[in-house]
Amino acid sequence: MGFLSAIFGKKRIDSEIRYEDICDKPFTELLPFMKAVLTKNPSGSASVLIAFQRRLFEIAYWDFHVSDGHRAKAFELAQSFTTGIESAFAGNPDGLESYRHAVSNLIQTSPYGTLYWLIEENNIPSDQICTFAIRPENAPLLRKHLEDGSAAGSKVRKEFIRDMVREVILTRRPVGTKNAVLILHGLVVGRDGTLEAILEPEEIAAFRNAHRDYAKARETLGTLGIQPDDPGGLSFEPIPSPGSLADLVIIDMKAVNEGTDEDAELKAYLDGLSEEDKSNVRFTRSILTLHLAIQQAGSVYGEAFGTLLRAAFLEKLPAMRDGGLEYLLKRFELAEDITYDKVGFSPDFILLNEIFNIGKAEEQTEESFEKEKESTTKGGIILSSYRTRFLEYFRYRLRFFAAMERGEPTDRHPKDYADDWLYKPSTHASAIS
Repeated sequence: MGFLSAIFGKKRIDSEIRYEDICDKPFTELLPFMKAVLTKNPSGSASVLIAFQRRLFEIAYWDFHVSDGHRAKAFELAQSFTTGIESAFAGNPDGLESYRHAVSNLIQTSPYGTLYWLIEENNIPSDQICTFAIRPENAPLLRKHLEDGSAAGSKVRKEFIRDMVREVILTRRPVGTKNAVLILHGLVVGRDGTLEAILEPEEIAAFRNAHRDYAKARETLGTLGIQPDDPGGLSFEPIPSPGSLADLVIIDMKAVNEGTDEDAELKAYLDGLSEEDKSNVRFTRSILTLHLAIQQAGSVYGEAFGTLLRAAFLEKLPAMRDGGLEYLLKRFELAEDITYDKVGFSPDFILLNEIFNIGKAEEQTEESFEKEKESTTKGGIILSSYRTRFLEYFRYRLRFFAAMERGEPTDRHPKDYADDWLYKPSTHASAIS
């Protein structure tokens, strides 16, 4: 019988105390029992101390439904036995090494604090595992769970990721939106922690750039198994003139600048800002509207059309053109390409923060940045949500007016003009067991 088995195996430890006698004792029962035994024999034999230490480490690192106080006290008591146990191995270096290895393994292989442990600790039913796993606060645990091989085989793992992505779409989509590709675009640009934990870098990149390359993002959605192969939706042809499309988008910008399109969430956010910063938020949304229209039109009709639409905006908005519109559009593009890599911040956060501080007498300091970060973060999230809303409506409108140009009846179901609408998720598969 190996030494580790002698230390931590389920066998008789000595004539007084067996590990089996205490292996199921909760902390409240173990503590008085342990005190009684050690009062009778203060020094205790190594085997007795090992039995108690093992159980205490299990309470601290393995057991479910243990209070934080009991968990901390159990660890403290377990550590207190170390000196006495190691002294008993004086002159037996192999035995000491084996003991230390056993303790280290007991601690390092513990599920405590892992996603699996939290699920068991909270008694999460199997059909609610995905909903629990995608909570924002669980993102780091979810990433580790998938990285360290804790998830089941590749097929089950893929199904689990599919179900989690679908659950994120359904629970975090902006109100009234249905396009799964664009919902993921807004969430990924907004640095959704769950999606960053479960998607591969190339998948993140595809959804980040959905406004520039919708087809690639749509292909990624299909690869994940979120939607069937056919995205649906009527044709985008005939192609509108850049000028007429620019006129429609400028109407959208007017609604943004006047605040007539603001929902309850945005209004509540703006109510907490100064009048200057309210204007800054609306101005940022206006530039984002132009940027998204140019990029999405280029994705639908080709890059050359996007360039023509950009020129049309500059021609039709002379005041904004002279005020640096071209520079701001380039800043949006640059932010999406570069500043996304800044840990914790989205491009929309970076740009809103920049516009908030344009023209201020004093440069932004680290202290002022930290002071304003919470409000700017909220604004960045709202802008990322607006991406989804605008792009979904923009694609809808392109198809609607194309149908009018083709002379077709336009009183169809809205889904005929949309694409990649959500459908009810199937029963969740679990890769956490």
